[in-house]
Amino acid sequence: MCCLTLPIFPLAALMTEKWAQRKLIRDHVSILLHIIITTTVLIYPVVVILKCESAVLSGFVLMFIASITWLKLVSFAHTNYDIRVLSQSIEKGATHGSSIDEENIKGPTINSVVYFMLAPTLCYQPSYPRTAFTRKGWVTRQLIKCVVFTGLMGFIIEQVCLLRDP
Repeated sequence: MCCLTLPIFPLAALMTEKWAQRKLIRDHVSILLHIIITTTVLIYPVVVILKCESAVLSGFVLMFIASITWLKLVSFAHTNYDIRVLSQSIEKGATHGSSIDEENIKGPTINSVVYFMLAPTLCYQPSYPRTAFTRKGWVTRQLIKCVVFTGLMGFIIEQVCLLRDP
């Protein structure tokens, strides 16, 4: 159940960024909130594991997921802080002659956070480069490789088990 409640923390980080973007809270308050959110991401699963006396494997998986979430939230906080600083310098007119992509300095959205949390990356970006279409041949090749190598791995494991069995 703890794994199902971990998405609350990225939503809290998103709300913190929305408040900071709208200038409802100051930068040092948003930094403090991000520190509290990221610390809680690691402490909460530890408390749940200790209170519930969970099995080693389930505790390991929970801490693994929590660690990934922590790394992603730290990246999210750092990147959005840099975006806020950049947008403040643009408002002041301190970026004369520099080419800044307006798409990359907009605030985070729920879609960008959900995509970031599900994407296999630890580096947050406001938008990720994507192809316009799905390469079906490439996807088919990857699926075939996955099936073949999973079968090969099962065959090798079976052979090792048979060799060790007297």
